[in-house]
Order: sequence, then structure tokens, then C-alpha cells
Amino acid sequence: MAEYRLHPYAPANAEKAILEIILARRLRASVLAPDLFSDPAWDLLLILFLARLRQQRMTTGQLTRETGVSPRTADRWLDALDRHGLLRRRSDPAGDTRDALVELSPGGAGAMQHWLEAWIESQSITGSDNRVNDLLTRLHQDNE
Repeated sequence: MAEYRLHPYAPANAEKAILEIILARRLRASVLAPDLFSDPAWDLLLILFLARLRQQRMTTGQLTRETGVSPRTADRWLDALDRHGLLRRRSDPAGDTRDALVELSPGGAGAMQHWLEAWIESQSITGSDNRVNDLLTRLHQDNE
């Protein structure tokens, strides 16, 4: 896995962008069949990144509830993300043996930060591109 340096980025802006992405994914799932867009690994990473930005701890149970995936599916994807070095799990220091704490690894956090910065940059590029606005106008007219 590539190493990424965490760039000093305004946490409030990053949190807002991640929340918008999560909400857009949930809106899509409420309008279209959610099983058409199943991407549990990405949903887990987004929620873990949001928790990091908020400086919140997440347990596997909380993560499962937040993403809406089954515990079995979440465990399978958490194992895969762990093997890729994107997250780490550890026992709860409060002594709850039923639920492990899970967080992005430094490399996973750096990768998510790198992705977020690139995504925000791409949004500002497409947002100012008249071709995108023209296409959206044509699509809107075609649907009237």
C-alpha cells in the first residue's frame, strides 16, 4: 500500500464533504434498489474516516449499524481491509470483550485523506465546467 502524508485540511470541511457523500449514498439507496449498489468496504471506510475526523471511537457493532451491512458481511470486509493495512482492530480498553474497537490505520487514514482531496478537487473542476452544466440542462429538458 502506498504511504500518504496527512495533509493539513480543515476538519470541518472534510467532515462536511464526507457527510454529503454518505447522505448521497443513502439517498440513492432509498430511491433505487440498494442491492444494485452494494459496496460494503467503501461504506466501512467512509464511516471510519468520518469517525476519525470527529475524533470518535467506533466498535465493530457501531460500524455495522452505521453502514447497515450484516455483521457477517462487515466482519468479512473488515478482515479484508485489515489484510490490506487500511484499518486496525483492538480490544476495548473498557473491557467489553464482545466488541472490538476499529479505526483506520495511519496508512488508511492517509489514503482516505488523499482520496478526499482529489475528490474535492475534481468537484471544483466539474462544477466550473460549462460542458457539465450544458449536459445537465439538456438532461433536464429531455425529462420534461
